[in-house]
Amino acid sequence: MKIRFTILILLIPFLSISQEVDTLKLKREVEKLSDISSMKKYLKRIYDEDQKYRGRRANHKLDYEHLISISYFTNKFGYPKKKDYGDVSSVGWLVWKHNNHRALSRISFPIIHKGFMAREINETDLRTYHIYFLYAEKYDDEKYLSMPLKELFEICNVNTNQNIPISDIIETKMSIDSLDEIETVSISIWKSEDISKTYLLNGDSIKRVYTGETFKLIQKVNGKKYIQRVTIDNSSYPQEVLEIDRNKYKYKDQETKKYFEFIPGKMIHRTEKKILKEYNSIGENKG
Repeated sequence: MKIRFTILILLIPFLSISQEVDTLKLKREVEKLSDISSMKKYLKRIYDEDQKYRGRRANHKLDYEHLISISYFTNKFGYPKKKDYGDVSSVGWLVWKHNNHRALSRISFPIIHKGFMAREINETDLRTYHIYFLYAEKYDDEKYLSMPLKELFEICNVNTNQNIPISDIIETKMSIDSLDEIETVSISIWKSEDISKTYLLNGDSIKRVYTGETFKLIQKVNGKKYIQRVTIDNSSYPQEVLEIDRNKYKYKDQETKKYFEFIPGKMIHRTEKKILKEYNSIGENKG
């Protein structure tokens, strides 16, 4: 399958791979693995690191390194099976899932595809958990639940080849990082109202407050705009939006009737006939 990727404008020269991650070192670590015992120890180390640095402690540089490591491992040994490695075999899909860049998820999808072909990942999880977020980037229906898998893979533009092209992961990651090098003109912050709910527990009334969603609207000096959801682990990445009408924006390449409308003091996520959620302005930074 031919894979197409949208590459962001590069404002910096090609960097030495070693400046981001020592891929030669990671490759040698995999090449040294000689038996199930050494492989299990290797996977357990990555599994433990992955689980240790989650939530507010999430380390995205380490997550990226793990993605490279598991890609090398999967290319050489296939998807780790539970019968061979026990519970740490889940490190394959965990590392893939904890990567927060969709472009890298598409390139490294053979990790998940091989897991599915080896019956380590069932079809329900494949559709609803592993590939849904790639489908939802473009569509907002539920056809992903029933369409033939071949068609689903094509729509999501994922790599289903046998091997993962490590060099493509590295080059694409560099182009993603280059977005940070583009000067920011402004960042406005928008938050929905907190939701308060009251429950009865053993006759007592318990009130819980659920924090509203927060988004950033980022405008770059090159005229492009991005919307980014604010998360505890900083796992959300800015998504480019295009102006479809005055003060109305839709995620680039998304085929949906939903869009964001900006009016003084509010950002409204809506369709032409229905308001889905409102967000209040809570601040703006220049440059």
